[in-house]
Amino acid sequence: MAAPLNQSNNVCLQARDIGRKIRHSADLSVSDTDLVQYIDTLINLLSDQKYLSTDQNAQQAVVKLKNLKANKLAITTEDITNVIDDAIRQSIKSQGDIALQAVSTTRDEALVEIEDKKCKSLQLLKDIKSSLANVQTVTAESLDRIIAEKLSAIHNIKIVAENEKRELKSIGSSERALLQEELQKNRDRKQRSAGLPIIGYFRKRGLRKSIKKDLISFYEECYSYIPVAPLAEDHDALLTDFYVEPPLTSVDVQRKFRSRKQLSSKMPIHSYSDLFIRRDGKMYKHIYVTAKAGVGKTSFAKKVCKTWCQAHSPNKEIKHKFKKADLDAMKKFEFLFMISLRDVETSECDLESMITSSLLNCLKSHSRYSRLDIEDILNEKTCLLLLDGLDEWAHPTSCDKGCRDVHAIPHIPAREQCTVMTTIRPWKFEVVKLGTSQIDRHVEINELNDSASKELISNAVTVLNTQTQSN
Repeated sequence: MAAPLNQSNNVCLQARDIGRKIRHSADLSVSDTDLVQYIDTLINLLSDQKYLSTDQNAQQAVVKLKNLKANKLAITTEDITNVIDDAIRQSIKSQGDIALQAVSTTRDEALVEIEDKKCKSLQLLKDIKSSLANVQTVTAESLDRIIAEKLSAIHNIKIVAENEKRELKSIGSSERALLQEELQKNRDRKQRSAGLPIIGYFRKRGLRKSIKKDLISFYEECYSYIPVAPLAEDHDALLTDFYVEPPLTSVDVQRKFRSRKQLSSKMPIHSYSDLFIRRDGKMYKHIYVTAKAGVGKTSFAKKVCKTWCQAHSPNKEIKHKFKKADLDAMKKFEFLFMISLRDVETSECDLESMITSSLLNCLKSHSRYSRLDIEDILNEKTCLLLLDGLDEWAHPTSCDKGCRDVHAIPHIPAREQCTVMTTIRPWKFEVVKLGTSQIDRHVEINELNDSASKELISNAVTVLNTQTQSN
């Protein structure tokens, strides 16, 4: 080089010191006077007559430095877009690393909040990028504002990362394995820049948590009351104040030569664990509950639904109203979908359509949910499908699946983790054409015995006196 490098304060050492000062600046700022001095030093270095005068890249840098000094530097949209794209990639990569490091201490309640904050932070960066779509050039005067917005977005992402470390407390081994698997797949496919598996995992968890919360709210509002008497349905009471559990028995059914022979033995069912779970620990798939008119099939269905709500969203004030064994059994069902078949559209005959129109559309955040979300839950989670009143529903003859039998049951796809429990009157149960494989268990609701009848009378008197006094 033409510059005397043997001097203690040569231009190369001056340029090196400038780099150090900028990198180690506490606030990454520089005064106007120092900036002019820095630019002059860099121009002198890049203009070396012996070594850099013919270097095209060096001379282009000199031109840009002179324009920056004169406040005439034009920074293109592409320049800033590249910087922001890099920030987005680095931010998502950092989030993936944090999730992997903290996966052993995750808490379900934090996942939705974390995902929302993360998506908002990343979206802010993307919004900055999209806002430049119609900008051709950016002057040095407006560069500070753009950089400030970008740095603010990155700062928000750092806050989210700290929140993840602080809020993620406990996660089950199965959830931990799932998240680690998603992260590992993401690495194997070398798609860190997209970050889709991680974001998709948290978004799905958040959506399912919201669906469960809305289901519980809907059931609490619509299925928490029962009529005081069958002929006075407009006069109702809280289920937990009035309902008395009737005796349940399991009826063995054997088919031989197209005839159904009911064996004399009937086994009592003492808890929901007996009702839903086999001796080998597996769930029954198809349960049919029969009872005479007025015995309480719908009330029984509502009690099952109410127990599920209590199991997944406990209310301490009514905790004593439920058996621990019943609550433990209902905890095994991550979701419960109860359909009142008397209220289903007459043209519908497949389960997913019924859930979507009669249940999903009634939830408070229904616009967020779709039939595909329900299908994913049914395919991946342990679910109880409670169909109440099959005797009050007839299969449409206009079925698009070709079924013309009005006594046929709704079309329910076979799923490994789903249990279907249907309440039905005995006469309808006899005429419905079911194969042996379609009936895992036949349960009868029996009439109340003397002690249960007295308890029901006592509950009725208490409820009526309370309502009379309140009026």
